[in-house]
Amino acid sequence: MHNLKSNFDFIRPIVKESLSNFIDSSGNIKKVGTKPKFSDLDIITLSLVADSLSINSENLLFSKLRSEYQEDFPLLIDRSQFNRRRKHLRIVIDLVRQALVNKLLPAENTFILDSLPIEICKFARARRIKICQENTETAPEYGYCAAQKTHYFGYKFWFFRNHVASLGFKSPQC
Repeated sequence: MHNLKSNFDFIRPIVKESLSNFIDSSGNIKKVGTKPKFSDLDIITLSLVADSLSINSENLLFSKLRSEYQEDFPLLIDRSQFNRRRKHLRIVIDLVRQALVNKLLPAENTFILDSLPIEICKFARARRIKICQENTETAPEYGYCAAQKTHYFGYKFWFFRNHVASLGFKSPQC
């Protein structure tokens, strides 16, 4: 699932449940002042979704949001304001990450997370390939592997491991 909006819609209720004691009915952290249109809950969720899809650049995130998801996020704020609010919410974001980890592995305090690219064809051939193109949810995408310093067309395989078992899944987005 590499659609930013579908990931956002999937993760938002989990984040809302994790922050139920800290947020008000509009999704903002309880504080004095005017209520922003783009809620703190949406900023936290969008930040977590961008991290999960390995969108490390704010410029890339906002160019994707402005070009492909304009109608899905009509109240989206400026990139600089988003970054400023996200920095103020970094402690809350870390609490939500910890809550997600506790849901994944409730009895564990140590686990390993790793990923690797699965290239399905050479980069030059990617525009002509028809493999897995039937469904946009599972279609391969262009990606960049920082460890190998290469661009690829394919999938990203994520691997979780603790002392008891391992779990792996693939994501079309690097």
